Amino acid sequence: PAAPPAEAYRLGTTYIFKATFANTGPATLSVDGLTAVPIKRRSGTDLEAGDIEPGLVVVVVHDGTNFQMVTPTTVKKTQFGYLYTEGNATAAPPAAPSDIVLSVTKPSSATWQEFELNACLAWRANTANVEVECDMTFETAPLTAADVTTKAGCGNSPQQMLGAGVDNDSNNAFWRRLGPVPTEWASVNTISFKVHMDVKAGSFQEPSTLYAFLRCTYTEPVP
Repeated sequence: PAAPPAEAYRLGTTYIFKATFANTGPATLSVDGLTAVPIKRRSGTDLEAGDIEPGLVVVVVHDGTNFQMVTPTTVKKTQFGYLYTEGNATAAPPAAPSDIVLSVTKPSSATWQEFELNACLAWRANTANVEVECDMTFETAPLTAADVTTKAGCGNSPQQMLGAGVDNDSNNAFWRRLGPVPTEWASVNTISFKVHMDVKAGSFQEPSTLYAFLRCTYTEPVP
């Protein structure tokens, strides 16, 4: 027999329903015609768009004020890579210390969310007027997003980090980009990033070090 209709919401009462549409933001639930009550995440925050998907069996528990959604749909995870290399301090231009290639991989069922790319060169000049150039190249796929500057002749949509130093002077050059993962990466499971440095003029004292860091986050459906 069918359960009798609810007469009031009670602390700890669990309700289960099958969603027929996706939420587009904060959502409420009304059971048996009772007053609509906000559905919150377990953290107490409002639902975000897509937390409820069509066909999802949703479990909520009344906490005395709101419904807490205890059905997780996705989990957020992070993948990162970090490398550094010592430079060829006395190599004549245009020799470079080395290439650094970093890659991170997500499960095929996951969705990329955010990325952060960092590169830093720390060196000490051995001669006057040392000039260096680092090209940060997205190896995964060409990027055409408006916030990425493409520089001709440098590979797939690189960013450049330039630096200069004088005799016996410690120097640092930094490059950083972070934000939502570009749509061009949506269909790939592995993101690769390369840092290539050229010494344009002068030479370094050893050790001169090139660092690179890549961090990407993704959401993965809960089984």
